[in-house]
Amino acid sequence: MKFIPFHKSLFGLRVLVILTLNLTSIGVLSASTEITQCGQVITTDAVMTSNLVCKPGIFEAKAIEINASNVTLDMGGYTLSGDALGIGVSAVDVTGVTIKNGTIENFLVGLDLIRAPWTTVDGLIVRNLEIDNPDDFVPGVRVTYCQGLLVKDSFFEMLPVAHKEMIVLASSEASLINNEFRNGSVGVNVSRSGDLGNVGSTASLVNNHFIGVTIAGVLIQ
Repeated sequence: MKFIPFHKSLFGLRVLVILTLNLTSIGVLSASTEITQCGQVITTDAVMTSNLVCKPGIFEAKAIEINASNVTLDMGGYTLSGDALGIGVSAVDVTGVTIKNGTIENFLVGLDLIRAPWTTVDGLIVRNLEIDNPDDFVPGVRVTYCQGLLVKDSFFEMLPVAHKEMIVLASSEASLINNEFRNGSVGVNVSRSGDLGNVGSTASLVNNHFIGVTIAGVLIQ
C-alpha cells in the first residue's frame, strides 16, 4: 500500500488530495516467477498457472528445480505430470523452501529433497499410478539430510505393489501432520542413516492415515 499526495485547486483553494494505490494488486510488488516450461530453474518465489507435462525420457531429469533458499513454489492447484524416469520437483543444497498446493504425478521420484533443511510440503498430492513393475523402486518423496522437514495436509498414493514407498526419510526432526497415505507398499520408510553427523532419522507423526498399504504404514529400518 502506498499513499501519493498531490494538490488540486478547488474554488481558488489548494486542497491536499491523497491517492491510495494497492501496488500488490497491480503487480508492482509481485516478484513471483511463472512456471512456463519443463526443466525450469527457479531462484525466487514461483507459481504455476496451468498444468505442465514433462516427459523427456531422461533418467532423473528434473521438471522443476529449486535453486535458492527461502523461496515458495505455489503450484496453484495445477498438476505437474511426468514419466517413469524423471523427477518432478528437486531442491538440493537450499534451506527454508516451501512446495505447496498442487499435484505431482507419475514421476520416478515425485519430490526429491537433498540437503534441504527446514523444507515445508503443504497441501500436495503426490502419486504414481503408472509404474506397476514390482522390481522398480519408486519413492514418492525422497528426503535425504533435510533436518526439520514439515509435511502437512497432503495426500500420497501409489499402486499396491512392492517397492512403492510414499515417503523415504533419511533425516532428523521431521514432522508429518494430517496426511493420508493410500496403497503402495510402505507409507513412510524411516531410515537409520539419518542426517550427516546424526545417529539416525527421527520423525513425529500426528493424525496421519494409512489406507490399503501392503507392508507397513511406517517402516523403521
